[in-house]
Amino acid sequence: MSSLIAALVLTRLDGDNATLAGLPARQLNRLQHVLHAAARLVFGAWKFDQVTPLLQELHWLSVPAVLLVTVPSRSQALACGTVCQPL
Repeated sequence: MSSLIAALVLTRLDGDNATLAGLPARQLNRLQHVLHAAARLVFGAWKFDQVTPLLQELHWLSVPAVLLVTVPSRSQALACGTVCQPL
């Protein structure tokens, strides 16, 4: 079940992260709620259970953290000379 959810949810977040970089915080919060709901679904957790331990066990980053890791900032791109690609 977790691989199915990862395929449906995480690939959309990871694949579109360049377009997500300019979104306002409200829109990023909506995506974060989707990620939390997916983690709860994997573990069968209740709505008010803590999500952070679930995300850590699944090795999933939060939406803002994913953007920081995968989308280089302008200063990083200028330092590289070109747009850096994630490893």
